[in-house]
Amino acid sequence: MTKKILKKLWLYGIIIAILSYPISGFYLVGTNETGVLKRFGKIIDDRVPSGLHYRFPWPIDKVIRLSTREINRFQCGFGVDPDVEKQYQAEQGSFYNIQLGTFAIPYCITGDKNILHIKIVGQYNILNPRDFMTNFVSPDQFLVFCVQSCIIDAVGNTDVDTVLTTGRVELQRKILVNVQEEMEKYGSGISVISIEIKNIRPPSPVAYAFKDVVNAREERGTMIHDAEAYRNQIIPEAKAEASKILNEAEAFKTRRTQYAQGEAERFKLFAAEYSKAKKITEDRIYIQTMADIMSRVKKFIIDEHDQNKAADLKFFIKEFDKNKNEY
Repeated sequence: MTKKILKKLWLYGIIIAILSYPISGFYLVGTNETGVLKRFGKIIDDRVPSGLHYRFPWPIDKVIRLSTREINRFQCGFGVDPDVEKQYQAEQGSFYNIQLGTFAIPYCITGDKNILHIKIVGQYNILNPRDFMTNFVSPDQFLVFCVQSCIIDAVGNTDVDTVLTTGRVELQRKILVNVQEEMEKYGSGISVISIEIKNIRPPSPVAYAFKDVVNAREERGTMIHDAEAYRNQIIPEAKAEASKILNEAEAFKTRRTQYAQGEAERFKLFAAEYSKAKKITEDRIYIQTMADIMSRVKKFIIDEHDQNKAADLKFFIKEFDKNKNEY
């Protein structure tokens, strides 16, 4: 009885497996995915869209799903994070003697022979699934090696001051362009979207010296900026003051010239009158001169019989000054 039941179960299992085998050919490709269909290991369709599809069941067909619409992130570079480096320094000693596992802390060299540690963070997506799957065993690792090569090339052609200060954005752009060219050259199927320098610094033992140099350069830039601002302020003021002095001198020259010409004409008129009536002209000049002198002198009239009483002529002098042309 038991053997019959086992035979029936075995038969039912075989029947279910036979019926399930064709059904196993149905597969689903996600919204952000692209399917790559292989038949006996050969790619026959590298652009299977999202949705429900059917293939020959295993082992005939095989489907590999790639996230072609998602942005993938990677990081690489030369060196370690500062905290990790400090930890190894505390445990192992000098930075230049420590070993991380079996590898020394990596670094790159600038165009002027300075050592730098640099960390790159980037983003990429899969542009060509066929190339991504067939041309490299590990495309992600190839991307990292390629980025490191481009870092060495870009940093090696740039001096350390430029790398640490004004040339950071240009360095990122150069690395991105070179990496994308390498990806296309070797047919990796990868499109690099962005590359960002997350950290770039000199070795810890000389970090303070580099910082002092950078601070000195920034201070120099600030001083140059302040000097230019002062120059832009003081030069217009000096030009305005010079223009004012020239205008005042021109006005003074005009006044003095006109005054001298007027005096010359006045002298000519006096000379003409003097030649006509010398005595009258002399008396007139004498009276005018005495009137001008006496107008600035305080005068008193004293009675010869009563010398204690004096009359102040100041009031009369003021009146004379107001009407001296009538006297």
